[in-house]
Amino acid sequence: MNMNPDEPAPTRNWRPAEFKSPDGVRGRLANAWELLDGVGQRVARVALEEDGPEGGRWRWLVLVHPHGAPLGETGVCATETTARRICEEKVPEWTIARLPQGRRRRMW
Repeated sequence: MNMNPDEPAPTRNWRPAEFKSPDGVRGRLANAWELLDGVGQRVARVALEEDGPEGGRWRWLVLVHPHGAPLGETGVCATETTARRICEEKVPEWTIARLPQGRRRRMW
């Protein structure tokens, strides 16, 4: 944590959000960003709501608790900067996502 107010805060690992369709096509989502942990797993996301009652506002989604367990907490705010700040406050830098790896053995 940065304790000296004269030094800039360290930048977190934000990247443009990506998608993968069922047929394997990959691409980037417009106006959406993902926060990655130290090993490259998604831990939070922000995206601009295009339409509906929240149109023009930024939705934030925290995918994991600080200790890595899945979460799914969400909300909306006025700006992208505020949405990113909320995500960064809820997901400390030391967080490593513990994502499910699928079944380890067959059901029958």
